[in-house]
Amino acid sequence: MRNEELMEKAVFELGKDSPFYNFLLLFIDRIPSPSVRTMKMRVSSRGRFQLLYNPDTLRNKPLTFSKALLKHECLHIVNGHILIPVNKSREKMLWDISMDAAVNQFIRELDAFSLPMDSLLQEGCGTDNERFFVGPPMQYPGMTAEFYHDWGLDFMKKNKTIDLELLDSNMSRLDSHEDFGRFELPKEFVEDLLKQVISETMEKAKDGMPEGLEAVMKLVLDNPILDWRNMIRRFFGSSMHVGRYRTPMRPNRRYDDQPGWRNDYAAKLVVVVDTSGSIIEEEFNAFFSEIDEVTRV
Repeated sequence: MRNEELMEKAVFELGKDSPFYNFLLLFIDRIPSPSVRTMKMRVSSRGRFQLLYNPDTLRNKPLTFSKALLKHECLHIVNGHILIPVNKSREKMLWDISMDAAVNQFIRELDAFSLPMDSLLQEGCGTDNERFFVGPPMQYPGMTAEFYHDWGLDFMKKNKTIDLELLDSNMSRLDSHEDFGRFELPKEFVEDLLKQVISETMEKAKDGMPEGLEAVMKLVLDNPILDWRNMIRRFFGSSMHVGRYRTPMRPNRRYDDQPGWRNDYAAKLVVVVDTSGSIIEEEFNAFFSEIDEVTRV
């Protein structure tokens, strides 16, 4: 079987589980690459999600494993993990296992053979990501990668667990996160792209949504994509000078009995919302979430 056929067969089988994955995978270019170990997700310079995969690895694995791994990558997008700059963090290893735990719990084939994060951090045992995988802490299922990361830091501090570098040496990689948070495009563009992909997939697959994912995606959509405080502050700081006016609150440098001059700058905000038929309900909700943030600045 040719390289492309191996991947497309896994895509076909995944689509049989839920049409949700069919719609989501329309936004992801699948590219064979022998330079990656298994799979790697990234955003191209043209603003496309790209999934690089090693065809030799897939050829030597059962189809169920390839399908589960493909689902794993889809859920990294759904959870917004592509935005987390893993390589810039001192806790890179903790971010890696936190993100994997957040998505593996929704994948039956991986969750059944997962080891809880607390066991990994306490005992320093690794996962080979072929027979054993990482799962969430036993007492905290259904949480986000950000929650598991913060929980992990607190857990290690309280329990004086092993160094993360030692744990890193004992674990194999299910996939690569090295391009997460690293883009040639502005981060705001990638955030907007992510929300667009998620909202369109939700709308098209609303009748076949996998259990538990809707709440995860709404959490991503409801968060504002821009830091409005900084954006508006920069806008006001670069406002145009439109003239000046007299005011008794400012002394006149020439005549003590006359009002002084004060410069006037124009800074007005206008919010425009697209109400055409191509805009779905989830996008309206995202629009007004952003507008609400603007009004609070």
